[in-house]
Amino acid sequence: AGYKDEIEYDRVIYEHFRLSGNVLDVGGGVGTIREFLDSAVNYMSVDPHIGCFREIPQAKIDAYSCLKEGCNFISGMAEFLPITSTSFDWVHMRSMLDHVQVPDLALIEVRRVLKEDGRLLVGMLVEGGRSGRRTFGEKVKEFVRALLALFLKRFRDHHVWHPTYSGLVKLLSDNGFEVVREFWQPKWHDKVVYIEARVRG
Repeated sequence: AGYKDEIEYDRVIYEHFRLSGNVLDVGGGVGTIREFLDSAVNYMSVDPHIGCFREIPQAKIDAYSCLKEGCNFISGMAEFLPITSTSFDWVHMRSMLDHVQVPDLALIEVRRVLKEDGRLLVGMLVEGGRSGRRTFGEKVKEFVRALLALFLKRFRDHHVWHPTYSGLVKLLSDNGFEVVREFWQPKWHDKVVYIEARVRG
């Protein structure tokens, strides 16, 4: 699918969750979620990949109107956010928490930078989808990919961990968050979940 299709698949997420105020996009790269945010939002992306703006394909720039504008960007790691405490209304973490070396530390940092009534939005593919059970076909595919990865770099898995839905909820709970609501992205057939969470009172 092209970038225009990608935008439409993702639009439903941000119609469901209305991010407002000061929004910190952890692992946000070039900030494509700005495409779905109100112009009044104060947006900032923090990402370790400092050169990401030099590598945007022209087709992506043509599709995303937000990429034609400047972006507030800081290079940094999720586990050690270079951000002042209690300064954001929302922290957004999309398709990145499974790349983090120490997810617990990243969530401790999220708690630190959120305002008292702030919210966290985590979106990611979860192992086994909504049911938490992998099909035989998925297990075979994973085995074949692991085998190919021994010989071909492009098949290597860059994810640090593969949480199930219940594992993701437990991670949030262990770090003082409670689930407010969830949304399963329709395009990915109950495999990709977005969870809005708040600090447990």
